[in-house]
Amino acid sequence: MKLIKLWLSLLAISSAAAAVEQTSQTIITKIESRDVNIHDIYFEADIPSQGCAYNDRALIDVSTAGVKAMMSVALSALTTGKPVVLKVDGCLGYAPKAVTLILYK
Repeated sequence: MKLIKLWLSLLAISSAAAAVEQTSQTIITKIESRDVNIHDIYFEADIPSQGCAYNDRALIDVSTAGVKAMMSVALSALTTGKPVVLKVDGCLGYAPKAVTLILYK
């Protein structure tokens, strides 16, 4: 019974670690697109790692409904140099999964 309680406690802790987190205002430095159904967005500031291998970038999944809107915001931020706030939720492979990108003046 104690082993089950310990296992459930560890599961709850690992689930809590993958909650939505956000950066402070930061600048997008690079966008990388490849043929593997993701876009890598690189930032000046470190991104909350969410337990992923890399925290210098966030990944946008091209199969999500908001991919065009998020890429539009990312491209606008990159070309104008305006700051953004990024929200991430869990990992998408090797880096945090982008769920929200907010562009500032």
